[in-house]
Amino acid sequence: MIELVGGALLMAITLLVVLTVAGFHTRSGATSDFTAAVRPPHVLSSAAAVCGEYLSAVTFLGLAGVMLVHGFQVMWLLTAIALGYCVLTALVVAPLRRAGVYSPSDFAEWRLRSRKVRRVVSICVVAAGWLYLLAQFSAAGLLVRRFSGLPGWAGWAALAAIVLVIVLCCSGGSSTGFQAVHFWFKLVAIGVPAMALLVLWQVQDGRRIEADTVPRFREPTSVHIERDQRLRVSESTPVTVSGELGRRSLDGETVRLEAGAHEVAAGSTLSFEAGAAVPHHADLPVKEGGRWAEVGVDVPLIDAYSVYIALALGVVGLPQFVARFYGAPNARTARRTVVVVFALIAVFSIFPVVYAGLGRVYAGDLLTTARTDLLVLELPGRIAPGLSGVLLTALVAAGAAVAVITVSVGLVTALAGTISQCVLGGGTQAFRLGAAMAVGVPLAVSVALPELSQAGLMAMVVPAFRLSAATVAPLLLLGIWWRGLTDAGAAAGLVTGLLGTAASTLLTAEGEAGTGLPADATIVLVPLTFAVMVVVSRLTRRRVPGDVAAVLARMHLPEETPRIP
Repeated sequence: MIELVGGALLMAITLLVVLTVAGFHTRSGATSDFTAAVRPPHVLSSAAAVCGEYLSAVTFLGLAGVMLVHGFQVMWLLTAIALGYCVLTALVVAPLRRAGVYSPSDFAEWRLRSRKVRRVVSICVVAAGWLYLLAQFSAAGLLVRRFSGLPGWAGWAALAAIVLVIVLCCSGGSSTGFQAVHFWFKLVAIGVPAMALLVLWQVQDGRRIEADTVPRFREPTSVHIERDQRLRVSESTPVTVSGELGRRSLDGETVRLEAGAHEVAAGSTLSFEAGAAVPHHADLPVKEGGRWAEVGVDVPLIDAYSVYIALALGVVGLPQFVARFYGAPNARTARRTVVVVFALIAVFSIFPVVYAGLGRVYAGDLLTTARTDLLVLELPGRIAPGLSGVLLTALVAAGAAVAVITVSVGLVTALAGTISQCVLGGGTQAFRLGAAMAVGVPLAVSVALPELSQAGLMAMVVPAFRLSAATVAPLLLLGIWWRGLTDAGAAAGLVTGLLGTAASTLLTAEGEAGTGLPADATIVLVPLTFAVMVVVSRLTRRRVPGDVAAVLARMHLPEETPRIP
């Protein structure tokens, strides 16, 4: 009954907030409302809109779960995003603004005078956007399964329908005001429960977070295993098993799990006594000896650098981030905006730490099932059972749902503009068809490959940043700052990055379930893409556009300088 009440509150709050704000910001149905960035009236509004794009399902739900697994050692992920904003603001936004283009596709054609390069850029942008949307669909399915018991496809269908309604019927869905207001709601939805749970933990329990040992169950706990998996036990642990353990069928028998790995069949239930060490899913690292609370990097350094580069440069190439900064009325406002963005991200960064720390005490069983993305949703009901827990759960779940919807709206708007302009010839009807394609492809992939939803949210979104970092980011940086770039060089580099990313994603291990830190080849692909663009451009230097001096002058001269046609 409590779950049904929480689910009903979640749906009511989410739909009320999203549709009210979307309706308030609805403008005319002109094509320009869909395809052009809307200039914000204030620095704070602009910064909130940028952070609204940042505060997606991955950061809202996935970051706390990854931190529950790895501890404070994954806080470097936040600095990677911040670095990306720095690069975007310092090297990309102002030149694009002066040029009068805001999408990577528009820039490619304007800078290189080549529609072929524009098409290749559009392929990269749309592919990265679809990968990013897959994570949002996965989060939607997770929310629906958690609060209604319906299958994941119900959440995917609901997200697709809501996003299309907002994008096609409420052009305010692409406005700065829409994203800014929703950012404040998301910040409140994750922050208020975090602070309330922290206070309740101190008042009711006050138990110290044992960061220097493996987490232990604070009370007798039963864990249901949904699919076949392996568990890793760090010490001898008694457990009562109903199901199949190590290919032995047991019916409520108590056995002792010795240190090591053990096979558990789907449908089994494991019951642990209070104080028992939490068994970890075999793909998750066991943190003990103080390593959970250390600040540092606990993955191979080359993998950490690779993910860091993917996140930092991926921000530069993803269209929704560029569009938000482009909306600043001038370069000075854009620089002030990024300062406020850092401040808002710093405030948000407090909350995943709070949830992860409390998770060590109250939600150790999520480490057993590797469902760590549920941490933010599970904690309120565990720390505050009863009506207060239901209300806090409804608030944080509504914030997660709003994060999924609003980020999807912004991304679908950007992708629909790219598809309509580059494939369908432009116009309102083309935009509407582009929006349907932008939503339909990731929805179809989610239905065809439901096993993708079993991956951690962070692991799902990293390929989108990786693709953006290895293709669009080098094009923007070289196109803005190097006069020698040619259409042939740009095309060769883009194809190299696109094929290399596809090969890396297919051939490299996608990362261990729930860790959110997949190994990848970005540290090789990004320099390779830059090198290919430079070398091929040198070999085809006669293809440098004849008006390159005027183009560069338009991008780099002060805004007060009269524009060069």
